[in-house]
Amino acid sequence: MQNSTSYWASNQINVLLGLIIFVFISCKTGTSTVIFHTDFGEMTVDLLPDIPANLFGQLQRMTELKGDSIQVAKILHDGFLELGYNAPENSTGNGPALSGQFVWSEGRFYLIQGRKLTEADLVKWEKLRGITIAPGFRELYLKNGGTLQLGSKCLLLGKLIAGKEVLDRIAALPTDANGRPLQMVRIKPRIGEK
Repeated sequence: MQNSTSYWASNQINVLLGLIIFVFISCKTGTSTVIFHTDFGEMTVDLLPDIPANLFGQLQRMTELKGDSIQVAKILHDGFLELGYNAPENSTGNGPALSGQFVWSEGRFYLIQGRKLTEADLVKWEKLRGITIAPGFRELYLKNGGTLQLGSKCLLLGKLIAGKEVLDRIAALPTDANGRPLQMVRIKPRIGEK
């Protein structure tokens, strides 16, 4: 008798835990934003509902770090900001890096400033790299602008919905030859609800 009661209680706990996890995932998906507090103001990113759990977990861990632990590691003018934080390598990306996106690529998080691209820009890039840009990506780059430097290895995590002027200010900072900003730009992310 006690054995069946323990089994019943164990099943009820498992069902309850499953429900809690489901509610957490449901709340996480489609309702989260990341607010990046910087020395230049705030940038808000609306997260997509289906980002991989491991990358969402990394974003949560980023919020627990000290305020000066994350910095802008690299600025490519008219391109992107690389956040100084490594993420796990077990997620793959297969999309373009378009203006206003928050992406993960090859173990790093990026905010894409991008710029308007022309057909001449795309042809020049193809010749330089010896590649062909897929027709679908070509149309997206021409329509939305972006950066070609990250190739087609990006995993889209969200879109910048506020603070484009902050992104532009940071992207305009002077850098060294390797793209490192001469002035330290601290970042403190916070995950919130819409």
